[in-house]
Amino acid sequence: MALTVCEASSAWAATVVKVSAKTDHPAATDKVDGSGFVAGEAVDVYWDTTDILLAVADASGKFGTRDFQVPANAAPANIG
Repeated sequence: MALTVCEASSAWAATVVKVSAKTDHPAATDKVDGSGFVAGEAVDVYWDTTDILLAVADASGKFGTRDFQVPANAAPANIG
């Protein structure tokens, strides 16, 4: 399992993405938030190859806590 975040900027060093659960099961609902992005930047979050969330960073470069559902076909896994 890989949780991947795609962004257009080159600010990787300051980018932080947090997932609420460290382990979970398919079809569970979890939360994610992030900071260190460019204001207005689109942040695309993937679970392996499944696109699960698109968020837009606010003026301070953050996106608030968003719920997402673990894909039903995902193998149970440890995150991070």
